[in-house]
This record gives sequence, C-alpha cells and structure tokens, in this order.
Amino acid sequence: MAPRLVTWMSLAFAWCGLVSSYHVPLLNSDGLRPRLETSGSVWPYAPFSTKGRNIVNAKEEAVTWAGVNWPGSGETMVPEGLEWSSVEAILDQIKSVGFNFIRLTYAIQAVDQIYERDGADVPLEVAMINGLGYANGTKVTKEMVAKNPRWTKDTTRFEVWDAIATAAAEREIYIHPDVHVGRAQWCCNNTDGNAWFDD
Repeated sequence: MAPRLVTWMSLAFAWCGLVSSYHVPLLNSDGLRPRLETSGSVWPYAPFSTKGRNIVNAKEEAVTWAGVNWPGSGETMVPEGLEWSSVEAILDQIKSVGFNFIRLTYAIQAVDQIYERDGADVPLEVAMINGLGYANGTKVTKEMVAKNPRWTKDTTRFEVWDAIATAAAEREIYIHPDVHVGRAQWCCNNTDGNAWFDD
C-alpha cells in the first residue's frame, strides 16, 4: 500500500478515535495521531466486534446507530451551519431527537492541502474566503466565531473537527468521518470527478 494512502487512512481512522478522547494531542512526532487505548469500561465501550447480525461493544451489548448527516465537504471544507448555532447547540439538538451518530463528511482535498502546506492546516477565515469569496467569507467567519467563542479566525478546519468530536463524545454521540468527495464541492453527479455515476 502506498505510504501516502497509509498515512491518509491513519488520519481518517484517527478521527474515529476522537469520539472517545477529550484532549489528546492531534499528531505525534511522526505526524500521526497516537492510537488510543480503551479499557472497554467507559463510553464508547470499545473495541467493537460482531456477534451474529449485531455490532457489539466490549460489554457484549448490541450497539444501534441512529444518525444524521453533517456536511463538511463543500467548498469551505468546514462542517456547515456553524454560523447559525454553536457546536454544542447543534449536538444538543441532534441528541434531543434521539440520534447518537453523525456522518461527518469531508473532502480529500482538505488533507491534500495540509500536505501542500507542509503539515499546516488552513485557518477558518482562509477556508471561508476561499470557498465563499472575501465579503461572504469574512462575514461567515465572524458569525461562526460569535457562535463558537473559543474559536478565532485562525482556528483551523481540523480544530473545528476536534471541537465537534470532543463535544460529541461528551454527549455519547458517535462520529463517522466520511470521505465524501475528492474535490471539495457539493456532490453528486456524473461530472464531479468522484466516480459512482456512469463509471
């Protein structure tokens, strides 16, 4: 397997681990997120396995996922709606209607840009300007920071993901990072370069 693919897969799976950690360093000295050790005695009671037709946790309890989609693979490559509500308010609403699972989409382009920037992620305001233009990008950035006051215009896209994963774990909501598209854009059609249609 190509080294870049292995690194990419490690990064994607690392985000899965964030749901069971709160403040773990994002990357170690090798540029990879350290593997989390879980005892199975705290949520999410990992590792998971299968038993018959069920996915079960370490306590042998069947795990049922009921979820929502949270798009983050559009042109800004930031999860949408954060200019209208805080991460916590969105997650509280998801939990209040009985959901415990979020399919959080992203574009491979977001990771490619980190490689292009020698390991540095793109700041929020830059992502918004690149995706929405200067006037709308700066406006939406200010609205996002107002709704999420721990952030600044320099908070990075993956720090936003980390905030979502941390808050989701506190509410026992699972996060599934979904490689939704290669190139950041609304999908899906037969000209978006992401296959599936007429391939």
